[in-house]
Amino acid sequence: MDITDDLTVIGGGAGTTIIDASGFGDRVFHVHNGVTAHFQLLTLTGANTASNGGAIFNDGGDTRLLETTLSYNTANVGGAVFNVAGTLIVTDSLLLGNSARVGGGVYATSGGTITLTGSDVIENTASVGNGGGILNNGSAFSIVTSTIRSEEHTSELQSRRNLVCRLLLEKKKLIHIAHPSSHILLDST
Repeated sequence: MDITDDLTVIGGGAGTTIIDASGFGDRVFHVHNGVTAHFQLLTLTGANTASNGGAIFNDGGDTRLLETTLSYNTANVGGAVFNVAGTLIVTDSLLLGNSARVGGGVYATSGGTITLTGSDVIENTASVGNGGGILNNGSAFSIVTSTIRSEEHTSELQSRRNLVCRLLLEKKKLIHIAHPSSHILLDST
């Protein structure tokens, strides 16, 4: 569904309000440039597109997820979300079991801003091994009190721009990101 005007979708809860794109062969939402889209208390699942952005393609928009689940979506790049020069704010949400060639959970291009707060990015996969959970290719990225993990041995969070971060993994859980020129802010409180 193309979103070309501001839109707010509020469901009754992620377990009860489910938008299932299974069988459509496309993404769930395409948020266009300059548009604000808020999604709250729902699940977006089952998208399968050969293009980018399984559940959401945020194409220069302002997209916010609150208490929302993006699960089992598949795309070429950005299984759950493909963020192109847009703002993506994910709060108290779950990105689970999404897949893509790169950026299984989220793929972010340069010029964007992403904030992940109180959310879980778990069991997402990248078939070529880059950014199973998140692949950041130049966006400003803030992670606050969130979990990024997988049972796979591929990196769950990868940032491509000048190798701006180093991941220290312990028992397959992200515990630290550090590099003096990092575009990624991590708050582990």
